[in-house]
This record gives sequence, structure tokens and C-alpha cells, in this order.
Amino acid sequence: MADPFSITAGVIGIVAPALHTTRLLLNDLRKISEAPSVVSALCEDVSFVEGTLESLAAVSEQQWRALGVVVAKQSEHAIAACTTSCAEFRTDLQRWTRH
Repeated sequence: MADPFSITAGVIGIVAPALHTTRLLLNDLRKISEAPSVVSALCEDVSFVEGTLESLAAVSEQQWRALGVVVAKQSEHAIAACTTSCAEFRTDLQRWTRH
């Protein structure tokens, strides 16, 4: 069984990069002028993800341990997937909007 401390440390360690990547994407989306409603809706969705990551960043190490290894590990995977998705979408967005 994995050490609960190392798992909670892992979750805590990946929230900040995920939040940073999400904020970069959100800033890029907000810079699109005359954006269609789909982009506006996407901005709202990414803002929701940003708020969720901020909430996760506020969870203390003790609270992560109380949640248990399974919840911490699943959260770690979800946060890592979020980081990857936001980074890949941002890269594509920059390529699509390059003049």
C-alpha cells in the first residue's frame, strides 16, 4: 500500500501547476475578441475548473490524509489530466489564433 503522506504530498504538489495552466488558458480565451457564444461558454467552464482547483489548493495535508489514499490518488489523476488537457488546448488555441 502506498504511503498516505507521499500521496497527499503528490496531490498538493500538482495543484499549483494545474491552476497555473488553467489560468493561462482562461486568459488566452478571454483575449479572443468578438468570440462566439461557444467560446464564452468555454470561458465559463474553464473559470469553474479554476475555482475548483483553488478549492483543492486550500485543502490541507491533514484533510487529504483524512480523505484517504483512494480519494487522494483519484484527485491526483484528475488534476494531472486537467493540466495536460488545458496545456494541449492552449497550445492548439495559440496555433489557431496566430496571425
